[in-house]
Amino acid sequence: MKVLVLHRRFRLQDRPTIDDHLYSFQRYGGDDEFAYLNLWGPAALTEEILAYPYDAVIFHYTFLAARFDQDFEQQYEKLRPLLQRLKGYKVFFVHDEYVFTRWLWKMIRDLDVGHVYATIYPEDYETVFPAAETGKTNLCSTVLPGYVEETRQMWINSRTSRSRKIDVGYRALQSDYAFGQHGYLKTQVALEMQEAVRDTGLHTDIRMTEDGYVNTIVGDKWFDYLLNCRTTIGCLGGSSLMDPDGSLRRAATQYSKQHPKATYEEVEQACYPGMDGQIHSHLFGPKIFECAMTCTCQVLVKDDYRGVLEPGRDFIELEPDYSNIGHVLEMIRDISACETIAKRCYETLVASGRYTYRKFAGEIMAEIRSAAPLQNADQTGWREVLRAADEANRKFERVLRRRHLKQSLAQGLYQISPRLYHTVRQKRHGGGAER
Repeated sequence: MKVLVLHRRFRLQDRPTIDDHLYSFQRYGGDDEFAYLNLWGPAALTEEILAYPYDAVIFHYTFLAARFDQDFEQQYEKLRPLLQRLKGYKVFFVHDEYVFTRWLWKMIRDLDVGHVYATIYPEDYETVFPAAETGKTNLCSTVLPGYVEETRQMWINSRTSRSRKIDVGYRALQSDYAFGQHGYLKTQVALEMQEAVRDTGLHTDIRMTEDGYVNTIVGDKWFDYLLNCRTTIGCLGGSSLMDPDGSLRRAATQYSKQHPKATYEEVEQACYPGMDGQIHSHLFGPKIFECAMTCTCQVLVKDDYRGVLEPGRDFIELEPDYSNIGHVLEMIRDISACETIAKRCYETLVASGRYTYRKFAGEIMAEIRSAAPLQNADQTGWREVLRAADEANRKFERVLRRRHLKQSLAQGLYQISPRLYHTVRQKRHGGGAER
């Protein structure tokens, strides 16, 4: 098969899980051939790319994440007639399905998407992708947001064994109640743990990432960071709030800015009364696999781990009301117990081979092959597609390099003076978020 993969890069260097997911199709797709196009705008879709009869077109979650951009409506109106020209069986890989979902519905109809690989469970399919909105039945399959990349695991195993200097480490995007009570959990657990470890003598590094990628760790440095942590804290990913047009997210964010000390109950009553809890798909995020890969013991909030992970065996369980946090701290101090739990989690998620990108991509490509009618297109045209895609990708890489320099300068300013950083950012962006 000849497959076009449409994705979008927002940074020169990003989290390892993004590249691992994106290129898993090419790495483990067998005899299938892939053209990767960084779809940064209409100019990337040249005539050579538009005219070729692909067997399949994959819309990667990095491209579909562009729906979060404030100007996405204008972006899409320019791209839509071009995307409609693309031939081949079309599939979506979607993350964060619970917000700006109306754009996904529209794109599924406009582009005649054949299948959606989503990070939700079957009980939420009709809520998130209703047939009345998509015009499709039997549209979805469940996949996880991330898996284990074998080549990266080999690199991790090659790292020099060393003592871990951080007792409790954590990084997550700072959140308010814009994604419901569950969406706030990754921030809440950080705040609770920061308070609990105060004056305990434990060496901690618990930080929230902010707009401008402050405190974000990317590339190989992320795994070096995990290798330096004895334990990390976390929870299952996702949201409990269905927000098809993003209006609830905007309302909750604005309310939280105006009332910074507002409780969940206040935000819920003011912005989405009775609407939280519509979706229940809380899935393993990539971080759980990454911690398993580095044998970093995980402290995870109690939830439904679908029988895959067992509390006490694969992770230290933290009660949702934090009532057992004293016991959790005792477990964290027990170095031997933490190492045993981390090794068991490694056996469950990594050594078992059940959750690898090899298995994921192999199964996905087999499904696409069975659904996509082969076009038997010529090789000469395919070489032109590869050339055009490579040229478009290199052109935008120069833009990313300039952005990378600006982001590095911004992070340096934050290290010197967080207050000055936020003042400058407020003047330049009006307080808005940027990718």
